[in-house]
Amino acid sequence: MIVSLQLRGQRVLIVGSSEEATTRAQSLADEGAMVILYSARIQVQPDERIKLVRKERPPIRALLSARVVIATDRDPEINSWLFRLKSVCGFLLNTLDEKETCDFYHMSTRTPHPGITLAVSTSGGSPSFARSLANRLASSITSTDILVFERIVQMRQTMIAKGQSSLRCDWPEVERMLRCRLEELELSQKAS
Repeated sequence: MIVSLQLRGQRVLIVGSSEEATTRAQSLADEGAMVILYSARIQVQPDERIKLVRKERPPIRALLSARVVIATDRDPEINSWLFRLKSVCGFLLNTLDEKETCDFYHMSTRTPHPGITLAVSTSGGSPSFARSLANRLASSITSTDILVFERIVQMRQTMIAKGQSSLRCDWPEVERMLRCRLEELELSQKAS
């Protein structure tokens, strides 16, 4: 199952000195996470939104308050140490290419319209293919798709505001009808 984890305002620890460490830290800071980068050997200074701690590993106290920990250097000793602590401390762990120690994988995401996020994962198999596929999928979203989406959102919000369940609605049928109406409208505009 793929889920979208809301990390805005959540503490995320990055452990590593690679370029990947700074890239991940920057990406998470862009999403509003409170990012702390633990790195004894990092060469570049991250931007001001990222707290840099010049240590090879975080103290257990920091792990206890972390929502997510990402280890980027593929260091078996550090990854194993974090894996042993994750259930005790209660954080989700990502160790990049080590599937057996990962709680989650990063997905390639694109947001072609506010409210529509496309996510592609290869479960760590090929991040570059995931990026390429996400780009192709995002470019295939049409203006009709966006109009249908916006109308469905309005309909669902109206139902919820009236105290009605939106679960019983046949949303695929609603979408089909909206697309038919939009096609008819487009044809009548072309004819006139």
